[in-house]
Amino acid sequence: MKVLCVHGIGGHEPGGDWEGHWQSLVRDELGGKAEIAFCHLDALFDTDGFTLAEALKAAALLGQGLLTPGAKGVGGGLVDRTLAMVGQWLNEPARRKRLREHLAARIALEKPQLLVAHSLGSLVAFDCFNEAATADAAKDLHFIAIGSQIGNRAVWPCFGGRLEMPRDLLRFTQLYRRDDPAFTVPIPLAGDQRFLRIELDSGLGLPVRHGVAHYLPALSRVRAAWGDWLPSSAARGQLRRALKQALTDRPTERARLPATARAPRRRALLVGINEYLNPATAWLKGCVNDAWLMSALLQEYGFDAGEIRMVLNHRATAQGLQERLDWLVDDARPGDTCVFYYSGHGAQLPVYGNDGQHVVGVLETLVPHDFDWSQGQALSDRQFSAFYSQLPYGLNFLAIFDCCHSGGMTRGGAQRIRGVEPPDDVRHRMLKWSPERQMWVTRELGPANTAQARKLGGKDSGPLQRLGHSLNLRGDNDVRALKQLAARYGHRGPYMPTLLYASSQDEFSYEYDHGPISYGAYTYCLVKRLRALRSSGQLPSFAVLVEQVRAELAELGYAQTPLLAAPTHIKAMPVPLQA
Repeated sequence: MKVLCVHGIGGHEPGGDWEGHWQSLVRDELGGKAEIAFCHLDALFDTDGFTLAEALKAAALLGQGLLTPGAKGVGGGLVDRTLAMVGQWLNEPARRKRLREHLAARIALEKPQLLVAHSLGSLVAFDCFNEAATADAAKDLHFIAIGSQIGNRAVWPCFGGRLEMPRDLLRFTQLYRRDDPAFTVPIPLAGDQRFLRIELDSGLGLPVRHGVAHYLPALSRVRAAWGDWLPSSAARGQLRRALKQALTDRPTERARLPATARAPRRRALLVGINEYLNPATAWLKGCVNDAWLMSALLQEYGFDAGEIRMVLNHRATAQGLQERLDWLVDDARPGDTCVFYYSGHGAQLPVYGNDGQHVVGVLETLVPHDFDWSQGQALSDRQFSAFYSQLPYGLNFLAIFDCCHSGGMTRGGAQRIRGVEPPDDVRHRMLKWSPERQMWVTRELGPANTAQARKLGGKDSGPLQRLGHSLNLRGDNDVRALKQLAARYGHRGPYMPTLLYASSQDEFSYEYDHGPISYGAYTYCLVKRLRALRSSGQLPSFAVLVEQVRAELAELGYAQTPLLAAPTHIKAMPVPLQA
């Protein structure tokens, strides 16, 4: 058995003591029969002259991945050339190309059956296996990634905003530890039957570290999980024929082994929050009623009651919402329909840039029951886009938001506003003092991604990242560059859901009193319109539905403009609620 080992960050000189350490660990797990070779990467990085500023910049960039569930921070011992090397990989395409070619040449020379890559080495390997010019290196190979940052959201723009299973790999296994501090995140490839994530824990009796010694003793688990995880030549040929057929059938997408057949499934997650933990957050009246109203509508359209989950008030915490969102899309497949409905407060959260010092933009966020103006207790665009961007193409994912994000405390009277006023320390991030006016004025910030904002939302949103637009996954790419990058990696960019907003980014969303019962004005009109269309036997397009609801709210005197954000071809399609 031939094993090629690819080390991680810095300090791995050829012939060093680390090689003997790796060899003993691998041979102990594989019965002492493995022939082991190494791929050295240090010479391809600028390992001298790293500055603390460069390391901190890379740490801040990778730190955005902390918003991905399961990601962890970094220990002080890693904030130096470790992070600077990862930063070089993220930001320098020419260096990434040299690294891909170097690894591919080494694989061609050694002809391994198993490749074990640690930390930064796993990024290099994944990049090599996905790039067309070097993808052949993955043939007949089992790839094991340990202590890997592949799942970190900061990496996704390098691959066009989406991760895909390398087409030619036989097997891909991630050994993952939640207590690894080096920005490791679960890799979102569970939809491919060739991928396996094995989550380790402290049961191994090892301290909280990032090194290979805290992963390689689990190789026997990989072997047990896959059975004969280095299959016979006959089994290998059978698997390759299945992959070739899948590629022939769907040439524009990466191959996936067929899953067990089932009928298309429809699921819904409905969230209504009237009551908030923070006493400074005004309570609402109609959000729980909205969730019940939406459940009734979906069941009228044929949704099974057992496939609708409702989470209300104190149960709708940030963690609770994330867990239920995971349920919503569990085993989601093309042709399935998933509906996420949210009724409650919305907010705009100013965020700091990669330097950790300057406010560079504003995130739209839903306001969970335990919201405290930190990103950890929110459901912002970054978190929401990380949740849906890797979903399978062909899935009907509809997200409906009856909330506003422009701020403003709930006001008395007939029309109550669904937005929250930030505390003064958060509000200060968006202000500056004007000596000329002797007043506080709004700070000017650059656009989050103007080209993409106009493409998705219909107008320039400035520094605001609208909930669901996933601009952070697109990096600095304009529309054309993003398409080119996605095509290069054999996909169509991040999956985009269909998004229905109760109001535009600079407006409020209001409540409506139906006699003694309160509802969201938008939700009530939306449900009423869908019921009327169903009774008439019509299947309206998204564009027509939104225009009709918008017109009715205007006639009723509500100063809110419902919006639709979706790919152009989706806007003209019928709303996928009817079975």
